[in-house]
Amino acid sequence: MPIADNVLRLPATVLLSSTMLAAVVLAPATPALAAGPATAAPLLWALPGTDKVTDVLAVGPEVWISAGNAIVIASPTTGQVRKTVTGVFGAKGLTLSPDAASVYVSSSTAAKIMQVSTAGDIIHAWDSQGCPGKSAVAGGALYYAYDCAGSTGVGRLDLATGADRSVLTDPFAQSLTGTGTTLVTYDSTSSPSPMTSYAIGTDGSLTRNGSVRPAQVLGAEISPDGNHVLITDYGNGYGVARYNATTLAPEGTFSTGAYPEAVAWSPDGTRFAGLLDAYYDTSPVHVFSAQDGTELTRSLAAGHTSYGSRAQEAAWSADGRYIYSLSQETAQAYLVVTPAAGQVQRPVTVTVAQPTAYGKTVTVTVRAANRPNTAVRLVVTMAGKQTVRTVRTNTSGVATLALHGLGSGTASATAPANLAYLAASASARVTTPSGVAGRLTGFSRTSKGVAHYRSAAAVHADIQILPKRRGKVVISLQHRSGTTWKLDQTKTFDTAADGTTWVGLSKGGKKVLFRFVAGTAGDAFAGASPKVYSQPFVLD
Repeated sequence: MPIADNVLRLPATVLLSSTMLAAVVLAPATPALAAGPATAAPLLWALPGTDKVTDVLAVGPEVWISAGNAIVIASPTTGQVRKTVTGVFGAKGLTLSPDAASVYVSSSTAAKIMQVSTAGDIIHAWDSQGCPGKSAVAGGALYYAYDCAGSTGVGRLDLATGADRSVLTDPFAQSLTGTGTTLVTYDSTSSPSPMTSYAIGTDGSLTRNGSVRPAQVLGAEISPDGNHVLITDYGNGYGVARYNATTLAPEGTFSTGAYPEAVAWSPDGTRFAGLLDAYYDTSPVHVFSAQDGTELTRSLAAGHTSYGSRAQEAAWSADGRYIYSLSQETAQAYLVVTPAAGQVQRPVTVTVAQPTAYGKTVTVTVRAANRPNTAVRLVVTMAGKQTVRTVRTNTSGVATLALHGLGSGTASATAPANLAYLAASASARVTTPSGVAGRLTGFSRTSKGVAHYRSAAAVHADIQILPKRRGKVVISLQHRSGTTWKLDQTKTFDTAADGTTWVGLSKGGKKVLFRFVAGTAGDAFAGASPKVYSQPFVLD
């Protein structure tokens, strides 16, 4: 009583049953660098509706960004904008007042210096030299660079009286940094870039100390104690160079890779940072020890994120925890926040409650330690088809996702970096049993659940495996002997691309009760199926 060979493509109803499987996979933690600098992952916050960004400043727990004709006041931890101060035309040069209660802003197109309270209210607006730019509080006054219509130099605003005058005319004094009784001017538009140190007199006048011509000074900042000045360095490879702030004698160079565009000192002067216009395999942020030059922290490579900025400015948070910088390649500007000491690596885990049968529920559970209320990206691939979801962890750092089990594959979760932790990912195996369905056709009648055929040639069973795919199905023919079923024959059939095949009967004894038994072994698309039994049939 052999089985007839043939193939037919026909959909069928799935008949399934199996037992629960479970899998747990813990991805090994990817540690920060075991030796050497700590690892940091910068966070980028999009600044909504901002024009060209020009400067960034830490003001208490907030960060201020000059952008177009406004000042944006935002939270560095969430990126949320608290207030936008308008009416500051051509906003540049943000400088914190000595009492930290207000900020001086250069309104370059209005030729004014504005004083804005930390609440975001404009307190004063003083007339200034044309096109004021970067500024610094030094020698009891606000000094600022100006560059307008061929007139370039340094202006001085008396903060007590509001009196303003030019104290230096110099075509290379297009930008400046200073503190105490020292002021350093430089030209960021030329290469080499003339850089000059000045002593501030009791009357506010400037006396030249020394001058150098580094290869290119895109950004410069004097140390909090006024003893050193830090610049972007293009003359010794790519990196940061440190000079004596008075004599401008070189004190050291510190390699960062291409292309440095901004520098910043920590508030206590123990660390300094070089920030790069970074792409792909370049790390955009490097933090060094001011004592011995050791690189303390290095950010992850930029990858596909652009850190290019037209502002060429950076600032350190008042508590020394974060470094602020700006990124703007197109109209969209970003505030970049980098933890100065790096972040900690904490693993996530993924567990899978396996489906009991094809089409039944598979539940993926993500546990992200110390990451409550965090959006986690979950990618579940079954039978080559990918489902991407964003799930949010609860207060315990746990999130779940339930899907229909439609094949075997993997469930992968990625928790993004935040200001405390580096990004982490893990995956687990999804194992779904194949589905197999069998349906008899061509019978003349049924009686008491038994299909009756007029001949063996009329016997026809359509077989469907799920997920639909080219595969193999094992089909057995059995006959009833007393109270048991006896095996007559077993054959393996190939299924078509849609997972279908069919089976017939070449010959068989009359009045004998037969049935087909079908099942498929596991493969890359799904696990082994449970056995499926056809309706009993008989040849009349």
